[in-house]
Amino acid sequence: MHQADPRRGRGISRRLLLALTLFAGTGLGFAVASAEAATVAKETQFVFNTFSFLIWGALVMWMCA
Repeated sequence: MHQADPRRGRGISRRLLLALTLFAGTGLGFAVASAEAATVAKETQFVFNTFSFLIWGALVMWMCA
């Protein structure tokens, strides 16, 4: 019977962790840069927040049904 190499699984998880860390760090840098560059009017924020509240509320009610 073939015996699996115990180091093989750990190497894959380390590479995956490294890739996810780099991806998350890069995305976070872009999010901060775009947040500083974009300014949104208070009325627009209110509209989007209200719309989001209604949509997510409807989805939660549908989920509980």
